[in-house]
Amino acid sequence: MKVLVTGNTGFIGSVVTELLGKQALLFRTTDKANDMLNCQDVKSAISYADAVIHTAAIIPGPTTTPKNYG
Repeated sequence: MKVLVTGNTGFIGSVVTELLGKQALLFRTTDKANDMLNCQDVKSAISYADAVIHTAAIIPGPTTTPKNYG
C-alpha cells in the first residue's frame, strides 16, 4: 500500500513518514515542484496513492499573508 503524506517536513509528518518507511509517497512543497493550493498537483499526487495522511498546514509568519492562503 502506498500512502501519500503531506507536510512530511514538519514534526508530525516526518514521524509519520519514518513510521511508514517505503510505503510513504511524499508531497513535498519545499522544492516548489508541488503546490498544495494547485488542484492539478494534488490530484496528480493522489492518483499514485492508496491512502492519504494530511499533516500539512500554513503557518502564519512574516512571509505569509491572507492573500497566500488561496
